[in-house]
Amino acid sequence: MHRLLLVDDHQDTLDLMTCVLNTNYEVQCCSNGAQAMKNLNEEVYDLMVTDIIMPDIEGIELILHCRKNHPTMKIIALTGKISVDGQDYLETAMAFGANAGMNKPISFLELEQRIIELLNY
Repeated sequence: MHRLLLVDDHQDTLDLMTCVLNTNYEVQCCSNGAQAMKNLNEEVYDLMVTDIIMPDIEGIELILHCRKNHPTMKIIALTGKISVDGQDYLETAMAFGANAGMNKPISFLELEQRIIELLNY
């Protein structure tokens, strides 16, 4: 069974993603970037879904860490903010190594389809 790490500082988003995904995947949730970084240093995951804008450690930093330390892990970046000062967050996430990006609110059907595509079912 594939292992997923879900990272978001909004508990309702984590709860919904877990509800949708935990029947087909082993799911671990983190409510902040610091907790996710700790998990990434201790566990192995096939795919990470991460919010970009979070307190303490942001999603871009998690993506950079994964590309350096877990280069084969697939990454989906999420954001509720498209851009600030002309900086497109999803484009930035993709430039730093995310495999896919989605704007919030997300379609959970689309999220599951992206996961399937990235894990090569």
